[in-house]
Amino acid sequence: MSRTLSSVAWLNSKYSRVKGQIARTTERIKYAEARRDLHRHDVQRCEAQLVELKDALAEVEARALQLNRALMLHSHSPQIEAVGKTLPDEHPRFFKHGGMTTAIFRVFRSAADGVVTIDELHSELMLKLELAPEDSARFRMRLQTRLQFLLRQGKVTSPDRKGVPGRRWMLSKDWVPAPSTTQGKTYSAHRSKGSVQSARWLIQSQLDIAVAKSGAVIRGDTVLSSKLSEDMEVIDTVWRHHPLHFEVDLGWTPSSRASHYRESIYARVSRIIAQTRHGMTLLALQAACPCPSNKRRQASIRAIEAALKQLLLEGRAEHRWSETDCQVVWRLRSQVDESISTSVR
Repeated sequence: MSRTLSSVAWLNSKYSRVKGQIARTTERIKYAEARRDLHRHDVQRCEAQLVELKDALAEVEARALQLNRALMLHSHSPQIEAVGKTLPDEHPRFFKHGGMTTAIFRVFRSAADGVVTIDELHSELMLKLELAPEDSARFRMRLQTRLQFLLRQGKVTSPDRKGVPGRRWMLSKDWVPAPSTTQGKTYSAHRSKGSVQSARWLIQSQLDIAVAKSGAVIRGDTVLSSKLSEDMEVIDTVWRHHPLHFEVDLGWTPSSRASHYRESIYARVSRIIAQTRHGMTLLALQAACPCPSNKRRQASIRAIEAALKQLLLEGRAEHRWSETDCQVVWRLRSQVDESISTSVR
């Protein structure tokens, strides 16, 4: 065995160590590339989520400016700086109020024998809601909590004992669901008042601004006309986001014949909704309101909306969103709680 010369021993040692570093670094590169490929879809998903969040932020910031301007137009506006922040839930609801129970019952009724496992129920509702995989665990917990609540109410039952994997569930045979009907609906005083009064103010503000703008145009005041146009655009945008929104006619003067037609429809609509206790939808009102000039036809939706708008402005009618019918339900008010007060600045 030949002896390594001292002059080459140091070089040989350094070269051996460098080769080892090359091998180790190559392994680390392969490991990093594997992790990059594994998590590439997560990076793409996060980048797409960032784009959506930035777009959503720009949208809500624009709405905040519009609502700020609308508040400043109100004669009883609070100090804008004093309005606090109402943070939304960190995890939004999967369903609207009562929606999860309704969805669970529908799955039970669609099953061949009326029996569904927790896994089948979870998968079907996840597919219906189009939830992301990362929401699966949180949705499973909400679903189990809801089933236990329905079990305590006696609405559902399970042939399996608690803790069995893939536990089966079914509707209780001793419980009969109430039929879907509009009877028994209650009008929440707080929510109805808030929705109606804000709707009345937004409608009246549009009408007032339209009148003031017409006067400014006639006088040739371009500065005021431009400002009122901006105010009109803000109020119109806020009104379009209102849950009880419908079109408002501005700057249109009806003919005498059209006025007589609308007066007739106004009287008929007033009489119809005065005879109902639980309110009526727009389509139900149209079905019960024939055309004054042709009994074989029904009154137009536009004329009925105009009558409802007038009743709303007069404080004689109120309306709310019906979760059952997914439409606005109208009824007469017993009394006027608050007068419209608006100012154009």
